[in-house]
Amino acid sequence: IPALDYFSKLDSVKWEYAFERQWYYYMLWGRLLYDPSTSDAVFEKEFTKRYGKNGPNLFHAYNAVSKVPLQLISSFDIGWDYTMYAEGFTTLLGPGGTRLISVEDLISHPPLDSTYMNAEEFVRIRQSGKSMDKNRITPLQLADRLEAECQQGLADVKAISSKNDNTLRYEVTDVRAWAYLGLHFAYKLRAAVALQTARVTNDSTKRKEAAAHLEEAIDSWKKLAVLTEPVYKPFPVMVYRDKKDQYFHWAKMLDTVVAERESLTK
Repeated sequence: IPALDYFSKLDSVKWEYAFERQWYYYMLWGRLLYDPSTSDAVFEKEFTKRYGKNGPNLFHAYNAVSKVPLQLISSFDIGWDYTMYAEGFTTLLGPGGTRLISVEDLISHPPLDSTYMNAEEFVRIRQSGKSMDKNRITPLQLADRLEAECQQGLADVKAISSKNDNTLRYEVTDVRAWAYLGLHFAYKLRAAVALQTARVTNDSTKRKEAAAHLEEAIDSWKKLAVLTEPVYKPFPVMVYRDKKDQYFHWAKMLDTVVAERESLTK
């Protein structure tokens, strides 16, 4: 039953159903579909109503980190909604069923929005000596943008104490979770550019650079797993229907994330 909260682990929260837990999602859709010109102040006021002095910081943090899934889907052609689970950085495209979006994917997979470019196209243009189209978004520009937004989100919630308030803890956890996932994405983009450059130029230093960025991506995922394990149960996800274990959790994906180190040996 979609209304049931089947993913939260902690008790003593101010909701019973999932739609109450996801209040901001439904408020955004409801208000903005009705009136796209609705002021940000309306939503910030609701955060303040719910969380007092922490409200404005939470609102601004969500504004920053909520751009992560939008930028992921813009830069990665998903075909249609069912083939992407942005929260898990996974896709159902290609052979092998559901899989983690890899460095190799970020090198060669085409973007959904043609304003973006993958690492392969970026490296090809850069190595050719041609001028980069200023209207295009390169993988390195996207990585810098993601890192700035995610670090801003983390900074916004750093001083918020949710020790005795599990409802507030979930809000802060979600901000931090999106931030760590966005940082994972940013570091992987940099790894993709460095690895593709190494392959084209046979520059061993670029391969070492790719390895360093991939370690940063792995570290971000480890933080994501540690953060979410105490508060979220493994939960069923539609795109996991091709797997024997249809329950997703970031901690369960950690071995797959770490195993990607092998891609740098190819």
